Amino acid sequence: MRALYHAEDDDAFMATELTRGPWSAEAQHGSAPAALFVRQFERLDAPVTMQLARVTVELLRPIPVGRLRAPARVVRSGKRVQYAEAALLDGEREVARASAWYTTVVEAAIGTPDPPPPLPDADVEHTPPPWFEPAGFHVTAVSIRFVDGSFTEPGPATAWIELLVDVVAGEPASSWAAAMAASDFGNGISALADPRDYTFINTDLSVHLARPPADGRIALEGETIDGQHGAAVARSKLYDRRGAIGHAAQTLMVSRRR
Repeated sequence: MRALYHAEDDDAFMATELTRGPWSAEAQHGSAPAALFVRQFERLDAPVTMQLARVTVELLRPIPVGRLRAPARVVRSGKRVQYAEAALLDGEREVARASAWYTTVVEAAIGTPDPPPPLPDADVEHTPPPWFEPAGFHVTAVSIRFVDGSFTEPGPATAWIELLVDVVAGEPASSWAAAMAASDFGNGISALADPRDYTFINTDLSVHLARPPADGRIALEGETIDGQHGAAVARSKLYDRRGAIGHAAQTLMVSRRR
C-alpha cells in the first residue's frame, strides 16, 4: 500500500518519497506533515466523545524526507473542549509544530450549509502543477481536478482534491486528514502571478471545520489576497459532497524568482 509515512513506533516515522514537495527533492510538501499531525491528534484520548474543530500547523523549517518524530500531548482537557499540541522533530531539531482544538459532539440542527461546487466533468483529469519536476506529493499522492480556474490562470480558483494514499502505511486516511492535506493547496490553486516568476510559500496552515468531512473528496474555493509588500494571505472555503464544512488560511512569503 502506498503511504506518506511508515510507522516505526507511536511517534517515530520514516517519510517516503511521496511526501516530496515541489521546491526540493529533499524537502516535504506541507500537506504531508499536516496530515500526519491530524493522525497524531486523532489518536489522543479524550474524556468524552469529541471531534477536531481546528488544527493549526506552523512550518518552522524545511522538513526533510527522512526519519522524524511526531510526539503529541493533551494540554488542556475538559468535558466540552480539549486542546492539544504536537511537534515534528528531525533528531533534536524542531521543524514544525501544531495545535488542535476539539469540541464535544452534539446533535443540533442549526444552520444550512452552502451547497458544494459542481463535481468536475468525467473527462477532467488530475492536473498537477505544470512547472515542477513530475515527482512527489503534488503529482502522485493527490488528485487535483479543477472546476474553475487552473494552475496556469492567476487568481481565484476552485478544485476538488482527493488524497489517494495512506498517511501512515496500513491505515486508511481519515476524512479530517484528507481535508488538512487538501487545504495546503489553497495558495497553489489561487496564485496571484505565474509561479515561474514568483514564489508564494506558506509559513503556516490553519483549518477550521464545523464537522468532519463525509469522505476524502474535498473542494477548495481558493483566493489569495494582496502580495504587494512581501506577504500575502491565501484563504479557502472547504466543501465536501454535502456542502460547506469550513475554512482554511495560510500566511504566504512572496518573492520574485531569480
